[in-house]
Amino acid sequence: CTQNFVAGMLGQESGGLDDTVKFLERNTAGIKGRSRRLMDVLDAHGIHYLHGEAGLFLWMDLRSYLPAPDPKASNQADDYDRRERELYLLLMKEFGLLFTPGRSMRMAVPGFFRCVFTAADEKEYDLALGRFDKFLTSTK
Repeated sequence: CTQNFVAGMLGQESGGLDDTVKFLERNTAGIKGRSRRLMDVLDAHGIHYLHGEAGLFLWMDLRSYLPAPDPKASNQADDYDRRERELYLLLMKEFGLLFTPGRSMRMAVPGFFRCVFTAADEKEYDLALGRFDKFLTSTK
């Protein structure tokens, strides 16, 4: 059960509370570092984002990268969904990136995408940042 797990983690056999505190400090620093690296790429391309403090993801404003609106669309919300989906598929198929469209996460502002930057190892994260930079450079 959870209480036994936590008790064991904090107990002397596992290094006690000091090791747990050290782990949390290292983990927080690593998450902040990844967040900062993503924000550096976004800043370099003038992309706005919702600033976070060592969270697990970041909201990125990719509205300027959405495909053009459909002038014949009868419903603006549906057209935003279509445009986000097209960008989502382009990022995935052409650049090997998987960002979550904001509207699927109930983001109030269309065109925001969520990047979870804690789900990959360092090598994969470096590769993803390079791919994202390539996308941002090639589509403007």
